[in-house]
Amino acid sequence: GYKSAVCLGYRSAIYEGGLIDHSREFCIERNGKLFTFDEIKKFGTPEDEFDGYSDKSTGMFDGKPKFDYDPFYDQGGYNCRHAYSFIPDRLAIRLRPELKEVWNV
Repeated sequence: GYKSAVCLGYRSAIYEGGLIDHSREFCIERNGKLFTFDEIKKFGTPEDEFDGYSDKSTGMFDGKPKFDYDPFYDQGGYNCRHAYSFIPDRLAIRLRPELKEVWNV
């Protein structure tokens, strides 16, 4: 999905999958929210503006793979039920109007 989204020129996605009784804090913080690709790239790093970390200074959260974490493919880590719904920029701006200025459109 991510590669197709890039080919289509999309720049954002909704973190979807719902919550269950043992959802991780990382996923609870992100569930149902829209993120730009630049924001997603920061997942699992100290630069991420969102919470849900067991150690924010290292970007560590419960379930995060020890090696080669890629937020576009691993989402919330081991056994995460979440996925991205990649959406066109026009819809993203409708959901988050500030993106019009962020993307200079």
